[in-house]
Amino acid sequence: MIKNAHLNYFLLSIASAVFFAAAWIPINIIPLLFFAFVPLFFLEKRIRENEKFSRLWILVYGSLSFFLLNYLTTYWIWNASPGGAIAAWFIDTFLMLLPFFLFHLIQLKSSKANEYWSFIALWISIELLHLRWEFAFPWLTLGNAFAPFPQLVQWYEYTGVFGGSFWVLAANYKLYQLILLWKEKDRSYNLKRVFNLAFVLFFLPVFLSYYITPTKTDEKTQQQETNIVVVQPNFDPYQKFESMSPMQQLQRILQLAETKLDSQTQLLIFPETALQGGLDERNLAFNPLIVELKHFLKKHSGLNILSGADTYKFFEKNEVLSKTARQYDSELWYDSYNTAILVNANNPIQIYHKSKLVPGVENIPYASAFGFLKNFVIDLGGSSGSLGSDGEAKVFIAGSKNTIAPIICYESVFGDFVKDFVKKDADIICIITNDAWWGNTAGYKQHFEYSRLRAIETRRSIARCANTGVSGFIDSEGNVLQKTSWWTEAVIKQNISIISSKTFYLKYGDWIASIAVVFALMKLYELIFKKRSH
Repeated sequence: MIKNAHLNYFLLSIASAVFFAAAWIPINIIPLLFFAFVPLFFLEKRIRENEKFSRLWILVYGSLSFFLLNYLTTYWIWNASPGGAIAAWFIDTFLMLLPFFLFHLIQLKSSKANEYWSFIALWISIELLHLRWEFAFPWLTLGNAFAPFPQLVQWYEYTGVFGGSFWVLAANYKLYQLILLWKEKDRSYNLKRVFNLAFVLFFLPVFLSYYITPTKTDEKTQQQETNIVVVQPNFDPYQKFESMSPMQQLQRILQLAETKLDSQTQLLIFPETALQGGLDERNLAFNPLIVELKHFLKKHSGLNILSGADTYKFFEKNEVLSKTARQYDSELWYDSYNTAILVNANNPIQIYHKSKLVPGVENIPYASAFGFLKNFVIDLGGSSGSLGSDGEAKVFIAGSKNTIAPIICYESVFGDFVKDFVKKDADIICIITNDAWWGNTAGYKQHFEYSRLRAIETRRSIARCANTGVSGFIDSEGNVLQKTSWWTEAVIKQNISIISSKTFYLKYGDWIASIAVVFALMKLYELIFKKRSH
């Protein structure tokens, strides 16, 4: 009996991970996401009710399921660093296991053992934590799964991705209840209840999405347009720092740009760290790469160039050092940055330092306590260790028409951070990135798709420029207007809408997650301080 029970628990934990992975990008069998937690709910129930088993088995089988889930969806991290991948998988497994285990404890203490809303609140609370702390890696926030299907979640302009997380979790809970009633031959199980459940959990959200979708005559879309050219140079990310000099790379990018530029183009975009080799911000205007850009701009009146750059800045002798300052010699200290710059012919260069840094690559989380994590730093070619940052959103002014949000790579996964740029009146979102570190895997595909959700949340058009696969243009409904192929040298041009209206999400942020945190704290208080109900 015990052996059969363990086999049953094993199969339930594996089934949950497989359902989840098959629903995720790039497989995209999205209906499976509404079943993915059902096996775990049955697993929890059977372990809770089996008096012959230690309650700690919930940790064993929960860990198995969540570790497999993380491996199947983010296996590609291994291509950059085995140590970094293992660290990421274990941290994410622990974070997913925590709400599941706490939910199990709450179930044990409750007389009704029907505390599934507490699981929903706990899970979303952990998703919010994984968005805000220094180990932040919100890659598998449940609401991200709908990115390839923006027509289903146009209501993200009100809820953000946590609305999608709530949808997934609530649907799983209700489906589990329905299956339980059917298995127990409960008289309350009937076709009318099935129909009502399907309508509320599936057809209603889809109907709302269709109703919310802006029409072509909507005043939001009747705005000015701007002409943008994006260059995907397709440099091998592991060779770009050695195979060509920084000047040779820039000249090649400019040659590519010339094939699409015309008098109507207002903005030209290069990818993350397109200008590399270390640019001193104290003398930026005199750097040979910037001089080359300025010379190029003289031939193209009214053009603005947005580019990624590898920059650094020395501290003055009496200046307060940042937490990420590095020592150059006995007297000099400096900060290194992953930077976005905007250059045009007549105005000062505008600078933004990436603020959402990749844990273990550009930032050592809680360095004073976790200094040993330096041994797990993921090698992505350029600077590593803790980089400096601005710590807040900044917008660029590109001529008289455009206000740009310069989003750098990983930052595009953070809906709450991208909204800060738009709240500062950015009317176009520009994402510069370098997505080929993990090879031709699901990683770069997931990253591109997540950008579509930022368009819906903010109702802003997006121009995305990658060093290689995938660059593209996305409209304010999350539709892909144009995109490039993987590992291909490409230049693309598009007129995109300039939109200035503000969404509900821009005004109120992740309000669903805030409510979930309050409810989760109430349940944890009951778990710790209240006696078991009888």
